[in-house]
Amino acid sequence: MLAILAAFDHEIAQVRKKIDRDTEIFLKPGYIEHGHLGSLEVILVRSGMGTAAMTKAINHAMQYYPITSMLVIGYAGGTQPQLHLGDIVIPERIVDAETRETFEIANPLADLAVKTCEGLNMHCHRGTSVGVSTTIELPQEKAYLGTQFEANSIEMEGVVPARIAQERGIPMVMVRAIVDPLDMALPSFPDPVVASGVVRPGLLIAHLLSNPAMILKMPKLHYAATRARESITEVTLGICSQWNG
Repeated sequence: MLAILAAFDHEIAQVRKKIDRDTEIFLKPGYIEHGHLGSLEVILVRSGMGTAAMTKAINHAMQYYPITSMLVIGYAGGTQPQLHLGDIVIPERIVDAETRETFEIANPLADLAVKTCEGLNMHCHRGTSVGVSTTIELPQEKAYLGTQFEANSIEMEGVVPARIAQERGIPMVMVRAIVDPLDMALPSFPDPVVASGVVRPGLLIAHLLSNPAMILKMPKLHYAATRARESITEVTLGICSQWNG
């Protein structure tokens, strides 16, 4: 059974609409849903932000479902100028920025992801992605990580499924879309606003009112996230239409 994993609702919203869901398990701050995407049996795991939330969600899902492959989807930040908004990143390896633990991603599911991306004529980048524990907001910080780890992208949760997949000997691939290219600075949000995987409107409004300069950045961020989600959705549905593992 294929598990589709993401941290945020926005990342998986369009994919979720395509799944014929029949069972839901609530797991604060996220949820696990079982269903079918066409003829493919899947579970959808929305964990919430960060490695601790992702670890909890995957371990819980594996107690209830026979997961045999994992597809991690979501957003990433670019650390090199050749990665543009909406470009797809399918890393050949994921490195933990704190421990420097490295996971090589080479399996039939990863091959299918690359083939699907190329078949859709999308800009697909391989290489190395760095897993970080906090949001990297500034271009110079992203560039530093890219240089330090010879990486083209950064993300937050991928180390966890990569480690679990390696331990269990099952195929795993990460498909992320660039939401903040190297030259784009992200707005700074306190964890309570977004950590659950759902933007909490009351806290967001309070934060914006106390930081009015950020209001001007919101339309750009929304546009970027929507573009990135379109890319993720198209590739994810393409993979699922061909995968039988």
